[in-house]
Amino acid sequence: MRRTLLLCWGLALLCWQAVAQSAYFYPQAGPMNPAVPTPEQFLGYPVGSHHTRYDRMVAYFQELDRVSDRVTLETIGETPGKRPVLMLKVTDPANHARLEDIRQANLRRADAADKTPLVVQIGANVHGNEPSGGESTLLTAYYLAASESEETRRWLNEMVILIVPVINPDGRDRFNTWANMHKGSPVVTDPADREHNEVWPGGRTNHYWFDLNRDWYLCVHPETRALVRQFHQWRPYVVVDHHEMGTNSTFYFDPGKPTSDNPLVPNGLYTNIYPRFAKHFAQAMNGIGSLYFTKEVFDKLYPGYGSSYANFYGGAGFLFEQASSR
Repeated sequence: MRRTLLLCWGLALLCWQAVAQSAYFYPQAGPMNPAVPTPEQFLGYPVGSHHTRYDRMVAYFQELDRVSDRVTLETIGETPGKRPVLMLKVTDPANHARLEDIRQANLRRADAADKTPLVVQIGANVHGNEPSGGESTLLTAYYLAASESEETRRWLNEMVILIVPVINPDGRDRFNTWANMHKGSPVVTDPADREHNEVWPGGRTNHYWFDLNRDWYLCVHPETRALVRQFHQWRPYVVVDHHEMGTNSTFYFDPGKPTSDNPLVPNGLYTNIYPRFAKHFAQAMNGIGSLYFTKEVFDKLYPGYGSSYANFYGGAGFLFEQASSR
């Protein structure tokens, strides 16, 4: 359990730390492989200064797959708008050579103390107009591909990290088109500005205007069916789901509302696992002087959320909510 906590809490924090720090977001990162281009070098602008079109995100992940022996890119599905649903598999090159053996061992084992690499999944942007999670996966994938630190090498040796950078590509591009088309220079912070107020249907939903964060249980839409199929092929121990919430909020992480605990899930997840992770999250947030809260909102009851589905299969799903620039 201690090994699982130490590895997984650090990785779960990696995505949101990417949008909270300077010096290319990782001031304590140590040496980085210069052969791996940063998102800024590839895209031509700093992450966060412009909403990245999905096709440019795809191109960057293809480049990471090309230049790094730590990264393998797979298309796991296709949206109604004919955009690929991507999954990056990031791990040590030696693990890449035996990925199928690791996958099979992960499905068989019940003892978390064995030495099979842990399987962890990061997902983002299931709501297309909550773009910071998708942008942060550019930075997370870069960091994991380029960092030469001992800590990162340990992560890659002891984990297989699955990254689904954008769960809802159609909605994301619908939102990006609106925001980039209407943004001003200098930037406009007035919440009444057109940039911050999409017309119906907005980018939250997918091509059919359905909220994909309600679909993990129903599996009506092709994006979700691709994700659920991959989930059951890998059964990750930890599933991280990155969202945004209201502009005037701060930052949320689990545990959720105590009254929303699902009685079909072992109670220890809510009373032991989530609080133990939360101590590490709080410590990291305190370290950067950021406000946060927990327990007050967001439920863990419905099995169709990306942050709760894993709970019903012996894993732990984590919801992160970042205050939105909208």
